[in-house]
Amino acid sequence: MANCQRILNILWILIICAALLTADWFQFFKHLEPCSYCLFQRVAMVGIGMSALMNLRYGIKIEHYALSILFATLGMMFAFRLSPFGGYILGYNLSSWSAMVFIGSIIGVALLLILNSMSKIKDDMPHWGWIEKSFFALLTILVLANIIPV
Repeated sequence: MANCQRILNILWILIICAALLTADWFQFFKHLEPCSYCLFQRVAMVGIGMSALMNLRYGIKIEHYALSILFATLGMMFAFRLSPFGGYILGYNLSSWSAMVFIGSIIGVALLLILNSMSKIKDDMPHWGWIEKSFFALLTILVLANIIPV
């Protein structure tokens, strides 16, 4: 069961990184400057990704899931303040996609908490292999790309 949670946390980080890469693509290649709400949404996504990384580095803990729920709720508050301009993917504004990522994160955390409570073996030993280190490096690069002005 712990291996399933590990895989789901890795998948979760991958989704967050894909959302951040899409936002960076619109910013750097489409030259669409993000508004302050968009930047706050990115901070919230980084917080969600970091809490999932904490599960991988320090073991599966309810506190890490609670932290991701807080970041997702904060991000939703900014995502529901839809921007009238911005990039569109499949007919949806980037803020709408962000809201879907935040809602999906809360639903995903709820499912992971259910899996955690169903597990008879409380094996929360941390696992920090090359996959986890790679996602940590990717998330760090994405954070640096958003804080270093171009």
